[in-house]
Amino acid sequence: MLTQLTYAIAWAGAGRSSASPSLVHSVSSVATILFVVWLSWLVRRMRQEDARRLIARIQRARVLPFSRRRPPTRVALLAVLIVPAVAQATPSTTYWAPSTANCQAFGLPHVTYDTYFGKGPAAGSPGAPNYPIDTGLTTGLLPSKKLQAEVGFDLLLPSQDPLFVNAKLCTPESSLFKGSPSFSAGIYNLGFKEGVTDYNVLHFMAQKTVGGTGYIAAGLYHGLGTESLFTNSEGKVVRTGFMAGLFSPDINVGVKGLKKINFTADVQTGKNVLGAGGFGVYFYFTGTIDLLTGPVFFFDEALQPGGRRMLWTVQVDVDVPLGRK
Repeated sequence: MLTQLTYAIAWAGAGRSSASPSLVHSVSSVATILFVVWLSWLVRRMRQEDARRLIARIQRARVLPFSRRRPPTRVALLAVLIVPAVAQATPSTTYWAPSTANCQAFGLPHVTYDTYFGKGPAAGSPGAPNYPIDTGLTTGLLPSKKLQAEVGFDLLLPSQDPLFVNAKLCTPESSLFKGSPSFSAGIYNLGFKEGVTDYNVLHFMAQKTVGGTGYIAAGLYHGLGTESLFTNSEGKVVRTGFMAGLFSPDINVGVKGLKKINFTADVQTGKNVLGAGGFGVYFYFTGTIDLLTGPVFFFDEALQPGGRRMLWTVQVDVDVPLGRK
């Protein structure tokens, strides 16, 4: 039964839809891994008698009739994205890029509100130096100490096609063997408008703790999306690059209204629309509410809003520990 469920999810439209086969297989692989791990965990928590009864009911009801010959649809691809969980969210990041191997904690929603702007013409006018406001939600999926996962979405507004989806798997430090780095693999900027938002960027990171609460991380990214989205101002297609992130150990302040601060920096190489680096400061007002601010410097300013080399960012992050004491 588990094999049939897995095959049904992984097959959806692969190689036979208008979407790129690489995109479909990449998304289905991440979704299948998340779904199978979640399903295995759920079944193990059920009593054996209840599990048998549930499987018998599903088989009698034929909930998942499956045929490889069934014409694929866009709905099938969307189903692959939403099967693992109802809540979806943005990927964990260090500063500009997802240059960290961390995943959001299980069952802990994370709300983000990110802005990038500069001095110049007003927002919405020609040459305005600002990105749409990025509002997102992230949540962790797995309670395991060995394997973690998160899924999420971004809404970039105002824009015509605001939705981006993300998914990520993580192995915490020392979970594979004593002293092993943290590892992560995922996909972000997964958009649904061909040639406009379908960046569909795979990323892989390794990370080690520094000073107890800080970290240093390094890895790679590769864009699977439409070629024009990765074409730079010189006409070259740059899909692949390096990512590195640094997050300082806690600097405890301990005054009313400000718990601690952390310094951070990261870089995403490649002369394309994603290529940039920067540094900033996290101000933690509580253990679950922080503000991050600092400059972001771009490697191809011609592709950025207003043709700017640098934009300033202010980001507000809130963890929502629902039901926790």
